[in-house]
Amino acid sequence: MPRIDTDAELPGNGRPDRDYENWRWKPSKCDLPRFDANKFLELMRGKTLAFIGDSVARNQMESMLCILWQVEAPKNRGSRKMQKYFFKSKSVTIVRIWSSWLVKQTSAAIDFAPEGVAKLHLDAPDDHFMEFIPKFDVIVLSSGHWFAKQSVYVLNNEIVGGQLWWPDRSRPMKVNNVEAFGISVETILTSLATHPNYTGLTIVRSYSPDHYEAGPGIQAIMHRKDKAACSW
Repeated sequence: MPRIDTDAELPGNGRPDRDYENWRWKPSKCDLPRFDANKFLELMRGKTLAFIGDSVARNQMESMLCILWQVEAPKNRGSRKMQKYFFKSKSVTIVRIWSSWLVKQTSAAIDFAPEGVAKLHLDAPDDHFMEFIPKFDVIVLSSGHWFAKQSVYVLNNEIVGGQLWWPDRSRPMKVNNVEAFGISVETILTSLATHPNYTGLTIVRSYSPDHYEAGPGIQAIMHRKDKAACSW
């Protein structure tokens, strides 16, 4: 059975009530029908849906599995490279691949950036998942939050900026973290649009509302805001 990760599970992180389990989204200007798992599987018959990106992608995949599991228990066909669940009745596959920034990442020293600091090659897609792209019919990309973490930005093999890292203040940065995020999204979308063997649908999911009260990172997990956690 699918379950929410311990880090995001509300009762285990201090929330005593369970009223939120009966909440539903109600848009202000339209009616949002309840998600129909059977209809979804029928519409996706013979297809593969892939969630690629950061923890938002993981949360989306887990939520999707929880809903679909109510009508059919899938077979786990995952590997080290990806999580994969197969729904036999309609031959539907749900996949999740981790990619923090969606672009190529290296750790070796480049120019004045030492070894160990993450180097983001903003003009090259993450090759860890590009090999699987032809197998997917729908891709949901999730990225953004990791651009607040320490990293060095590289374009055309030249260091153009950094986040929480820029040792030479006399040298101006050409690209900040918001601009780096934009470039990375353009890079991955261009790579998918020009891929000779991918003809599927691509959806981009960027930042979610800040859901930490005690600062970013794992140290603040116990202080997640209930509202944001429930929105998953």
